[in-house]
Amino acid sequence: MEITFSGQEVYDDSNIEVIPLLLNVYDNEIVPCDFGLSSEQELESDKLKIIISNQFEESDWDLLRDVFHDEKATLIANYDVTEEDSFFEYQFPLEHLDNIELMINYRDIFPHSEIKSVVKDGVTYELLEEYCKNANCECNLVHLHIFIDQKFVEHFEYNYIDKSVSDNSKIWIIEQLREQYEGLNLIFHSSHLKVKCLYSNEMIKLNEHVLDIIDEEYPNTPFLKDKKIGRNALCPCGSGKKYKKCCLNLS
Repeated sequence: MEITFSGQEVYDDSNIEVIPLLLNVYDNEIVPCDFGLSSEQELESDKLKIIISNQFEESDWDLLRDVFHDEKATLIANYDVTEEDSFFEYQFPLEHLDNIELMINYRDIFPHSEIKSVVKDGVTYELLEEYCKNANCECNLVHLHIFIDQKFVEHFEYNYIDKSVSDNSKIWIIEQLREQYEGLNLIFHSSHLKVKCLYSNEMIKLNEHVLDIIDEEYPNTPFLKDKKIGRNALCPCGSGKKYKKCCLNLS
């Protein structure tokens, strides 16, 4: 039996070779779902359900979970946050909306993204990535938090543009990662841009929502939208910077 990860693919009822099943790989169960199949496909689908129910062992579900995680990671890696009809939504926690300088863990946003790891002297070091989310910040850093057996050990910074490492004793980690991932610096850069873009979109939506509420409460106050912001005034985006050094050029 061949299993294909097809995402949002539209199933063709005339193609008997395609039999969709909805599986919960975490609870090891088949999830009821009406795919609008033909009678012939329904019979094949019922056969597959019986096979899975009676013959699948824990190792089979483990394999499916691995496939699921790999495909999710690939989907996230290729995800374009600039697309308007994006499949992905994320709401930043209140502490991040209140503090633009607060770093955020990449897996907090994309929980199925791949955890990069390296090995030295038989010990596996897992690396969790943190990024600055301020679109106006010019930093090119990824903060790599090191975990051994799911316990935090330490962290260091890597500049994916000039390829510098904040702690020279961690250069071996970056060298191993370069061997594992072609275009490592581009991968980090792309992840950072996704974080910044998602956060900027969230702030824009939040500001628009606030303006809508003000318009409802004070409908006859046109200056709320028409008032000109001084170049040296604090930027209304909440960055703490002067308007001329922040969002002026975006207006």
